[in-house]
Amino acid sequence: MALHRAPAQARALLDASETCTPLRAVRKLLLHTQLPGIDRQAASTSLLAVLRMLPLRLSNREMAAQIYISVNTLKTHLRSIYRKLGVPHRSEAVRRAKAAQLV
Repeated sequence: MALHRAPAQARALLDASETCTPLRAVRKLLLHTQLPGIDRQAASTSLLAVLRMLPLRLSNREMAAQIYISVNTLKTHLRSIYRKLGVPHRSEAVRRAKAAQLV
């Protein structure tokens, strides 16, 4: 989503993110941004659930089953998490999330 088309709330959060770490800014955006046509609560809940399950070393299939989403949806969430944390794989994502106190 282009910044100029982002909701006013998202722009305000991005502006405020200059005073916190990038990971905390991502967390704020995940928790507060409303996207058209997407149930924000459900989307952020499942994304955060995936993030919290990463340290458990479960398989993709096991994680998907635990939060009642498809394996493909889980993989999409994982790619999103890796991109937002700026990491290439799961173990690095766990390390960064722990360092940022997200898990």
